Parts: sequence; C-alpha cells; structure tokens
Amino acid sequence: MEEKLLHLGKMTNEEMAEWFGVTKATYVNSVTRYLKKLENYAKFKRVRGGVEVLEIYYSEYIKNYNFADGEYFNKEIERCSKEQDCLASISGIVRKAKRDIEEFKELSDRQVERRFSDVALTHYGEYGDSEGGLTGVREREWAIKLGDYNEYRALSEEEYQLFVKIASIFYSKDAEKLIQKKKLEKQLKKGEISVKTYFDSVETHNLDSFPDILQEFKTQTGYSIVLASKYLIKAF
Repeated sequence: MEEKLLHLGKMTNEEMAEWFGVTKATYVNSVTRYLKKLENYAKFKRVRGGVEVLEIYYSEYIKNYNFADGEYFNKEIERCSKEQDCLASISGIVRKAKRDIEEFKELSDRQVERRFSDVALTHYGEYGDSEGGLTGVREREWAIKLGDYNEYRALSEEEYQLFVKIASIFYSKDAEKLIQKKKLEKQLKKGEISVKTYFDSVETHNLDSFPDILQEFKTQTGYSIVLASKYLIKAF
C-alpha cells in the first residue's frame, strides 16, 4: 500500500482521514481531536472541507508516538552532536532522563528504555540502515565513557591503537577483526542485527578474554571503553 504523506496546500477531510488511517466519518466526528494531533506534525489552518498545510514538521503519521519523549531524546542528541562527537547511548539518556524528569523517576529503567528505544528507531532507524529514520542515521561505535549521564567521547587515534595492541596480546590473530566482531556480537545480542548479518560479517572466534582486554585498557589509561552509538543528523 502506498504510504500517505502530508503535503503543502489544501488537504481535504477525506485525505486527512486517510493520512490518519481512519474512516472519513471517524475523522469528521472527532475533527478537533485529530487537528490537535496534527499540530505536532505541521503548521496549518482550518479551511472549508479540510485544512491548508502551511509548513510540515513530519510528513508521515506515527501512530501512538510520544512527542514529549521525542523532544527530550532529540534535544539530547543535538547536544551530543555539538559537544561529544555525536556519541550517545540509550541507557545513558535513560539515566539522565530519570534524573531530570519527575515522570520517569517513578518508572523502571526498562520501561523508560523501551520508550526511548521506540523514539530512536523512529528518528534514526535500524543500526547501519543508510535510509535511517525521520531525523538521521545511527551506527555502533566504541567510545570512552566519561560519566554516568550520557557522557562519551571518541577514542583518539593513540587510544584506538592501544586498544588494538592490547587486543593483540590476548588474541594472536587480527586484533582489529576481534574488536569489530565484539561490536557485532553485542548488536546481535540486542537484536540490532540479524543472525545472517552477523555471520556474513565475521569469522567465529573465542571471545572469552574480551573483558580482560577492556580491563587492561582501563588499567593503562584510567578510561572505560564501551559500545556507544553515533547519531548523525541528516542535512535537510
């Protein structure tokens, strides 16, 4: 079925009903409620027989989308893009939100994480998907964790080379392949990639020593390496 999108100019009641995925009668009988929802997606004015769309924020209707969660998440990603190499993690955003927002303090980490995971998928798509989501794309990347509230930075070239050197001590083959495999393994466990993608991308190796690699890096540098996400905002 062809995806229905908002467009500039007049959209009839029938077109708006189709965009919302309801019948025309349902839309017309509750038009005030539907127009309140439309305020999140576009600037418009009501006209005879429909609406005139003046400016579009999001062209696709997202059923049950929580705009408050989306606003918090996207503001945090915008901060990260300016201050910390576009690096973030959903778990870090969860901890920050639970510190900052009363509503989240009453919820479990898992509940808040589920909500932000939905937002991340809507706005940035699946990991590695070049199409991304409404706002941008995202990839997994090793990073230095600086604090507990979504604070990360990229590894310097010297730090990455040390990472590879330490990995080569514990693993005599290609250390960089080991590091890449561990990244893909974590994505597989989190359901971010398929089993086929995993096995198409890596050879199988024993990773029992990997926690020792991370600990040795921390011992030598004082920093913890974690698998964070790099969020890249599209240039619209």
